[in-house]
Amino acid sequence: MKPDDVCKEYGSRPIKLQVRDLGEVILIEGTREALEFLGKVLIAQSAAKDDGFEIGPRGPGEYFFDRRAEKGFYIHRIDETELSTQQTA
Repeated sequence: MKPDDVCKEYGSRPIKLQVRDLGEVILIEGTREALEFLGKVLIAQSAAKDDGFEIGPRGPGEYFFDRRAEKGFYIHRIDETELSTQQTA
């Protein structure tokens, strides 16, 4: 399953994530169902062919964000071989 498939699955549900910058931390807030949606998007991205997926309140996926949300996400999967190369450099 791709992240886009998860978005289609949840497309008719009232998912409203709230993402805000609180300075030292980023607040990710939502109902049980909204956090479940986010979890499934993360899991789907871990297996997707494409290494990146973006979703945000003022762009693709805006339906899934509360109107007051300040931030979105860019999820970037790093290839394991790329990670081991970065750690040895």
